[in-house]
Amino acid sequence: MHGYSRIKKLQSLLALALITLLAVIVLPTTGTSDVFDWLDWGKNVYENGLVNGYVINHHEHPPFFSAILYSAMAISNALAIYPFYGLKITFLAFLLASIAVIYFWSNRNSATVVIFSIPLIYSCLSLSYMDIYFTPFFLLSMYFISREKPVPATIFFMFAALIKFPPLIIAPFLITYSYCHFKKLSASQLGAIKKFLIHIILPSTLLIFITYLIFGNELFLSLLRSFSHNCISCNALNFNRYSQLIIYNFLTDQSMVSALLNKTLLVEIQPITQNFFNEMPYTIAYILFPFFYISVFIKFLLQPKSPQALLMFCLLAHLSYFTFSKGVHENHMYLSMLLAISLSLMDEKNFILALNICLISSINMFVYYGVNGMPLNLWWVNDGSMYSSDAPSLNWLATGQYPFDKELSLSLFQTAYFLAFWSGMMFLPKSSNPTSTQSAPLA
Repeated sequence: MHGYSRIKKLQSLLALALITLLAVIVLPTTGTSDVFDWLDWGKNVYENGLVNGYVINHHEHPPFFSAILYSAMAISNALAIYPFYGLKITFLAFLLASIAVIYFWSNRNSATVVIFSIPLIYSCLSLSYMDIYFTPFFLLSMYFISREKPVPATIFFMFAALIKFPPLIIAPFLITYSYCHFKKLSASQLGAIKKFLIHIILPSTLLIFITYLIFGNELFLSLLRSFSHNCISCNALNFNRYSQLIIYNFLTDQSMVSALLNKTLLVEIQPITQNFFNEMPYTIAYILFPFFYISVFIKFLLQPKSPQALLMFCLLAHLSYFTFSKGVHENHMYLSMLLAISLSLMDEKNFILALNICLISSINMFVYYGVNGMPLNLWWVNDGSMYSSDAPSLNWLATGQYPFDKELSLSLFQTAYFLAFWSGMMFLPKSSNPTSTQSAPLA
């Protein structure tokens, strides 16, 4: 047993070394062009003060995000380095904090730490997405949910939501679970309501009120902006990505296989018909997203309120947002990835689910930004000279001119994956429902 313990410690050290090496390798990469916005916003809050700079930036993120950008600029000035590297230092700090949560939650399982660290490293260090800032707080919130401690879970959840707004999408589920938790522990419904108001609503409201006193109306204006993006799909490989094309092919009786192979585009349509097709995807999004989200919430209300049930239905609800809501970006599946990782850490039976969600989320970003922020279609050797003219069918490997529409194919796969997941959760009998049994307590 002593020898096994030494081997386990060695494996943990090797896992830490591997993660550190990977982080160092990708640390200098620029990432997506969004990083220049982070730097401009950080400069504004550093030069004009946190409150005034937040108002000047006029972006769609909560105030705590600007506070972190301020610290990045302060670090770069203190160390006399470029602001970009100060930003990357903050990414690295929050990444290490997130990995630490995974490490201790997984009972120091080195394999789990490595597997789940890779998509986090890819997102924050390779592509410079700032989602890593709310990650440790969100993971801690889910950890306390797994321990059935909704009070600290709520506190960490609120900090996560004040760094980035998307966690609010699953807030109704957490509120419902917290109330049911107190109802189960209370002798009367009035006692449950009292405890719920004191331990959940009061501290949450107090934190929001204090933030409002400091930053004013910009807190709520930024919230409105964050959910007001007008694009039907902002590089998200979801149903909306090609809903217009799907509608066109359906109504004109064209084969979807033809669309996949020939990359059919919506062209040469009369202006009136064109307007109809432009608006129809938005109309469908306004119908489908509420339908699927509400159906998931109603199903959750009818289920026993275990921590695993909560996270599973939160995951399904957020996937309904990613799949059908308008204004979804390529990195917005990140929250689903954190929920899936939390489910796996709660019960290892959910590992494959977590792995699938991590892959789908990472592939979505990879298709548009590769490994370092460069679009995938710029990677290719354009002349195709490395392949023989006798094998023209293979020339697409060199030119990047796929014989199928890769974005449409992945969008259809993601939509089918969600629908299969949703159907399984909605229509399977309770005895077959993966949330019908509660996971064992963690050590």
